[in-house]
Amino acid sequence: MKFLLKFVEKYKYANDVIKGSLYMNSLSYFWQINHGEPLGASNSDRYDIFEGTYLSLNKDDIGLDEEFANVIGPNPVVRLSAYKSVNLFSTYHAEYNVRSKELLVPRMDTMNEFGKFVVVITNEVEFRRRVYKAAKKASFDCVYGDVDYHPAQNRGRLVSGNMLHLIREDEIDINLIASDKNIMDHYDCLDKWNKHAYQREWRICLNRNNNEITPYRLEVGSISDIAFIVSSDMLYSTLFNWLSGGIKFENPLSFLPKYDGTVTREVFKMNVQKLRPNKGYLLTTIM
Repeated sequence: MKFLLKFVEKYKYANDVIKGSLYMNSLSYFWQINHGEPLGASNSDRYDIFEGTYLSLNKDDIGLDEEFANVIGPNPVVRLSAYKSVNLFSTYHAEYNVRSKELLVPRMDTMNEFGKFVVVITNEVEFRRRVYKAAKKASFDCVYGDVDYHPAQNRGRLVSGNMLHLIREDEIDINLIASDKNIMDHYDCLDKWNKHAYQREWRICLNRNNNEITPYRLEVGSISDIAFIVSSDMLYSTLFNWLSGGIKFENPLSFLPKYDGTVTREVFKMNVQKLRPNKGYLLTTIM
């Protein structure tokens, strides 16, 4: 079975989640947070300049000035400017194998990065339903599901090793660099670089249909009937006690779609793009 873990720094934040008040930072927050902090520091790996990627391009036909084109790495990526206004609520998609008794949760040495307290959401089906209802009532576009993680590529071949990631400072007109003949992949706010795959992220993405980059609270109503709070250092023992306690639950993955929401992923992306049409930033990787 799978269930959701929401890590937070303070008990008050965990209690807010139990009350159904889901605090959602804007996606642009993760373009800046904790940039430069050493790995292992609290929230050190939440920084991700690749949040909100839109397209992957073939560098051989990118349509930019020759001097810049000569220094960019393989498969440059376009980040969509309008994604800065999308609000996110992120959780860890935990899994328990009933037969093998294997429990997939964050490693103990990464607990400090995730947070000191955990809200365990035991019924994903009902949680989805309440999120959907709240977003629909507010007339916001909403999609939720597992993040898709993508490895770095060079003309379709996987690459690894040390990499330097760069972003061109000036905002660009995407139409000047992208065309039907050089687009390799399409991405949205449920796509991320596979550096973060260990986070097993299940997220909610909310489009309030404006250009604000402020945090937002989605009020879904109390989830105290389908969730509980535990400190991160007691997570393993508490989960094993819960899972072996004879609690009856259904497996949400047996009938739930991988992605769902008030709109499809395609419609969500299209409506976000309308907030700042064809504007974005060029990112590249040097190996």
